[in-house]
Amino acid sequence: KDSMGSDEDWENATNGLKEAIESMQIPFVVNEGDGAFYGPKLDFHLEDSIGRTWQCGTIQLDFQLPQRFGLEYVGSDGQKHAPIIIHRVVFGSVERFMGILIEHYAGKFPTWLAPVQVKVLSVSEKSRDYAAKVASQLQAAGIRVYADIVLNHRMGADETETITAIEDNPSNRLQETHGPEQIQAWTKFTFPGRGTKYSDFVWDASCFDGVDWDEKTKKKSIYLFSGKHWDTEVDPENGNYDYLMGCDLDFGQQKVKDELLRWGEWYTDTALMDGYRLDALKHIDREFYPWWLGELRKHTGREMPAVGEYWSPDLGRITAYLKDCGECMSLFDAPLHYHFREASYANGNYPMNHILEGTLLSADPAHAVTFVDNHDTQPGQALDSFVNTWFKKIAYAIILLRGQGLPCVFWGDLYGIPHDHILPVAELSIMMKERQLYAYGPLHDYFDDGHLVGFTREGDPEHRNSGLAAVLTDGDRGQKTMYVGRRFAGMEFIDTTGGVRQPVIIGEDGCGTFSVLGGNASVWVTKAAATDLFRIGFTF
Repeated sequence: KDSMGSDEDWENATNGLKEAIESMQIPFVVNEGDGAFYGPKLDFHLEDSIGRTWQCGTIQLDFQLPQRFGLEYVGSDGQKHAPIIIHRVVFGSVERFMGILIEHYAGKFPTWLAPVQVKVLSVSEKSRDYAAKVASQLQAAGIRVYADIVLNHRMGADETETITAIEDNPSNRLQETHGPEQIQAWTKFTFPGRGTKYSDFVWDASCFDGVDWDEKTKKKSIYLFSGKHWDTEVDPENGNYDYLMGCDLDFGQQKVKDELLRWGEWYTDTALMDGYRLDALKHIDREFYPWWLGELRKHTGREMPAVGEYWSPDLGRITAYLKDCGECMSLFDAPLHYHFREASYANGNYPMNHILEGTLLSADPAHAVTFVDNHDTQPGQALDSFVNTWFKKIAYAIILLRGQGLPCVFWGDLYGIPHDHILPVAELSIMMKERQLYAYGPLHDYFDDGHLVGFTREGDPEHRNSGLAAVLTDGDRGQKTMYVGRRFAGMEFIDTTGGVRQPVIIGEDGCGTFSVLGGNASVWVTKAAATDLFRIGFTF
């Protein structure tokens, strides 16, 4: 005998599964002898595009293991009973399930499943108007398009020019190390492919401050062109951080600014942009973007929101830039990212009650774009500072649910980074849906402990079942009493992200004592909200 338990137990279990699937009118066949050693099971087979079947999901009814482990519960009759375990596997092996899907669709996923759902490509001038019409219809459906722009430098010149230049110290660009000398620099852009079709402007050495390559000597260094100077209104790192790479634009030249504005108008109109992500702000004269964005906003007659990347852990430099540019854009909150990074590697010794201090989110939430990680901070990239996986749920609870700042979710956190063997952040999609549905109303912060912190949202009448409580810890499990609102008195709150099973009953004073497991984030919502949340689903 290759099975556990009595024949009577097996018969009862088998009949129970048959009755369940018959009541749902799902066709099935009996495969004698294919049950697990501890009980019968239902196997769900998928047929792929060429007719092969694969066993994926399974439901197994287990009478035996509860008895072997001595598991008991007290029933409504007051007597002890042995429970029945239902082993439920939705996909089987996730890798096998994905392999079946990819093979079945031959990589051509249906729209609802595709990571990238829509791209509009105009293959010629003849189709440009139609492409614009399609993009416009997508935008009408609520899909906003931002342009990702860096205007600090140009690369890929067509010709070299002989230029007199001074070699500067790469670690201190205000210190000359050699020269003047003649160099061959790739600074002439003639665009032989397109010619003057879109612009007759010719970029040459007069448009730039410097380069990092002398073609004559094949030497890489920092070369400042004679008669030029690095822009002064830039970040002071490396003495002066105007130069980043390639041919550094001279923003003191009005012809350069005028051409960048012509290009901006053309690109915005052609690609039907709704806003801008502006890269490398610390390397660009801070007087440029207030003028450039102002002109584009007048040109379009629209708000054209912008978010800029001024990459610095120093809050003072970021707020100074905001002030100097007249708050014409929002900025990514790099200091907050570095706080998350530090906390994630502190082994539970980070002062969680101070995690928001010294961040743009705290100083100027209206202009803070918050994030946990991005394409630059992921492993192997230029600003590699990846937040440790266990802490990410805590970090995302802070940026998604408190209602301050504009959160930006990293694709790699939501869907994983397969080539680095990094999995998606657990419960991130749940918190995104909770932000959409329930994160409304007055905020109450409880950042009053070095390890255990939290916050609540009271909800509002406009959003059904809104309101929530979040408890976060980088240490051991704990609990925190917090106010969520008197309107919740007597109601049950359920933990949707942290694995705490015991519900919380809100007192007459509007307070509840909410628990969290060690090194975790628990987001609590009303029982009705939790029911809706898992009924609606949270796939992005």
